[in-house]
Amino acid sequence: MRSSACQDSIVLGPRRPWRPWDAAGAFCLALLLGCTPDIPRDAPPSVVVAEYDPSAAVPVVPRPNDLALYRTGLVDVADAEGVPEAEVQFNRYLRTLDGFPSSATASCTFSGPLDPATVQAAARVLDVTDPSAPIELSSTASYEESKRRLKVTARFGRERSYAVALLAGAGGLKGAGGEEVVGAPTFSLLRAKKPLATCSDLAAADCRPTTSLISGESAEDERAKAVLLERARRALKPALDLLEKQGVPREQVAAGWVFSTHRMGLATFDPASKVVPFPNDLLMKDGRVNLPPDPADDLSAQQLKAALNALDGFSTSASLLTEGSEAKGAADVRLDGRSLDASQFRLVNLDNPSELVPVEVSCRSCGEGAKAPGSEPDQVALKPALPLRSHTRYAVLWLKGAQTLAGKPVNASPLFALSRLSAPLASGGKSTLDSLDDLFAVLLEPLRQKLQPALAAADRLSIPREEVLLAWTFTTQTTTELSQLRAKPQAWGLPSGLSGGPASLVAVDLSLLAQTSALIGRDVHSEIRWAKEGEFTSGNALDPLGSEVNLASGLSVPTDGAFTSSALASPRPEARRFILFVPKTARYPDGRTPLVFFHHGLGQSRRDSVAIANTAARAGYATLAIDAPFHGLRSYCQSSADCRAGTSCTGHRCPDTLADPNDGYRIRTIGTPLGPRPDPLETPDISGSQFSSSTNVFASRDHFRQQVIDYGQLIRVLEDKVSGLAAIDVDDPATSVVEKLEPSGPGYLGQSLGGIIGTLIAAAVPEIPASTLNVPGASMTDIMLTAPAFSSGKQAMDAYLAARGKPVGSQAYEQFLDIARWVLDPADPQSFGRHLIAEPLRDELAGAAGPRKKIFVQWIEGDQVVPNPTTRLLVRSVDAAPAPGNFRDKMYTGGSHAFLLDLFTSPGLALAAQAEAIQWIDDARSNP
Repeated sequence: MRSSACQDSIVLGPRRPWRPWDAAGAFCLALLLGCTPDIPRDAPPSVVVAEYDPSAAVPVVPRPNDLALYRTGLVDVADAEGVPEAEVQFNRYLRTLDGFPSSATASCTFSGPLDPATVQAAARVLDVTDPSAPIELSSTASYEESKRRLKVTARFGRERSYAVALLAGAGGLKGAGGEEVVGAPTFSLLRAKKPLATCSDLAAADCRPTTSLISGESAEDERAKAVLLERARRALKPALDLLEKQGVPREQVAAGWVFSTHRMGLATFDPASKVVPFPNDLLMKDGRVNLPPDPADDLSAQQLKAALNALDGFSTSASLLTEGSEAKGAADVRLDGRSLDASQFRLVNLDNPSELVPVEVSCRSCGEGAKAPGSEPDQVALKPALPLRSHTRYAVLWLKGAQTLAGKPVNASPLFALSRLSAPLASGGKSTLDSLDDLFAVLLEPLRQKLQPALAAADRLSIPREEVLLAWTFTTQTTTELSQLRAKPQAWGLPSGLSGGPASLVAVDLSLLAQTSALIGRDVHSEIRWAKEGEFTSGNALDPLGSEVNLASGLSVPTDGAFTSSALASPRPEARRFILFVPKTARYPDGRTPLVFFHHGLGQSRRDSVAIANTAARAGYATLAIDAPFHGLRSYCQSSADCRAGTSCTGHRCPDTLADPNDGYRIRTIGTPLGPRPDPLETPDISGSQFSSSTNVFASRDHFRQQVIDYGQLIRVLEDKVSGLAAIDVDDPATSVVEKLEPSGPGYLGQSLGGIIGTLIAAAVPEIPASTLNVPGASMTDIMLTAPAFSSGKQAMDAYLAARGKPVGSQAYEQFLDIARWVLDPADPQSFGRHLIAEPLRDELAGAAGPRKKIFVQWIEGDQVVPNPTTRLLVRSVDAAPAPGNFRDKMYTGGSHAFLLDLFTSPGLALAAQAEAIQWIDDARSNP
């Protein structure tokens, strides 16, 4: 039996002439027209019908439903006319999926209200992935009265097929008024036992309908419709057969449908489980980091989180992770690491969207083709190629292109797809999407709004939102506090005069230099007129009650901890010993003698400057050096055994009087051609031993930054012409001019640790126009990880971490390193590369930007202490584009890390490098 009504109903609208569910619509109309006698033509008014109308412009069928997959293999959903923009955008996402999300909620609507008390017992869910062995799942059913919608949830998995059956009759669904619940006429055919098509192979060209009820405009049209309906019937049949075996007649099933979950990967985004990209502004509150507590956190973890939560942002150099979870990977299935590359990511400065930061991409634990994945979840890590800006908001975009190990594409998760919409999810407390509950839409809308800045960045870059798998924003911490630290001595009102006055200096014996000249056959002493030591006062803002863990013993030991707010307001006054070398001939004809500040390396002291002083003096420069924190006379003793006999460790210092050569620290023993001898430079045996701590990185950060305070004070003392360094009498009565120290424009020459700290000093101290940084590097974490010279320290650290569940190579180990980078960023030399020349830091005392600096980096090929790649990190960070002549670097060959000071092994290389270092500073003074 046919009618024009049946024929006309096949055309669903202008979008396309035929949809996958049209055949079911033809059956529905045929049944309603009385084409078959055993199915009711109209539902009696006293029943509630489970709605099933595939012929509607937007088909009314239970959802999700494989009817939407049969035509293209993708979820083929239509946009109802006049639906909100949010629905249109989300449907656009659904049409990119090759199955339904495993997080989906199954639902069916009804023609009238249901009795909620009957809902739970009526819902049955079966896994029919293997049709020969369906497995019933536990499920939860609920009823949404406002939409007359029954919803079913279960633990759905990916790449599975599920059947949902809603039972009526005895023990099944009832209407709100006790009405009978029945299936729609069309659904009655789909639960039939007999095939709806003549062929077993539904791809056969000669397949035809088994009933004249399936009609079409042509034989091919009829074949296609029969195939479609038979696929739906076959898919549901295993579930209905099982239910029938359990005593549930087919006629008692008011609605049944099958849906298949996605095979492609979905990028992980699960804020409800605290699984979000990291770092993330979602983990900020009131301008501070807000890492949530975890019941598994021990006391150490709690203390670390408390310290991190005091920061005003995240790292400028650590890895960016697409997810931060021990249980979930970057996607819901393993990724092929080979499919990930930098072209799929954008790191955008939201304050300046045209500034894109390149990233290096790695996939931790990922498999690669035939290479099996690791035991941990996949973790996609992005390393910024350059340090990020201080206290700046960034957006990260992960674009399509990644693939699973099975070769399937990776798509966005449904939750993120909702969050990336440009249209609101809720309006007036109501959801703007039919498939989204009002409550969930209202709860999700704030998250959508928080993600909009990142997605707006995609809009500005002309990247369609549908191409974005994941997006988030994060704010970096402030790293530019150095300029404020440099100004602290003046704010504290520290005295700028020398302790005891300019005449209180004590002479230093330089006979060692004359002996060295004789031994090496090179002049390293004759240009120096005299050397003396003196003292001035600086302020120590480090916490005297700090502690760290001794890696060897595992015990907590005291140390000077990180800066405290009280110490930054009122520091401990401390003496700073300096050594001053004066040249025989002043640099300028009028007797002005400029200075070069020399800074020693790790474990050394101010007296290492003796090796460079003659070269500086030959150029007419005086040399001045002070000890770094925890070095020389600032070494941190733990007991009196660290001090010379007769001297006691008091306040973690071995007291040393300027005029007394017999007190102070126990002197280290060094190897000489004549055997072990006390170090003639009197370097303390414990010099530098607690400068850097892997168990208290906040303290390590501020051990570096304390030296910026000391140099800020040193400049004040230098410029004091009444009682400071500029008042020291350096005149040579035998000359016709009066020699005077020139307080303006001192140069800086730092070796190793002195080169690393020197980057901070060069950026923060505007009075120093030019610096030579010898064998510096960045970051301290990477130096420790890769330097052969620190291998024993790394082994101790690795063993300490392994004992705490963070073995080398694990993601927990990498997280520890990234946290170290995060904490150390404000003291990491590469954080200040842009501030040396291109973007000088603000001069807090002058109230304006500081001057551009001139920087010369010297490094040695094959450095075993500061490996070449770490120096390259620092060199790469220097932005000299506005003044290219202000920067130079040179790699030397044929020497060791200490080549600048190695007068015995390679004196020619040392003296040549020294001359170039001083010449750079002198040229900068001559050509400012």
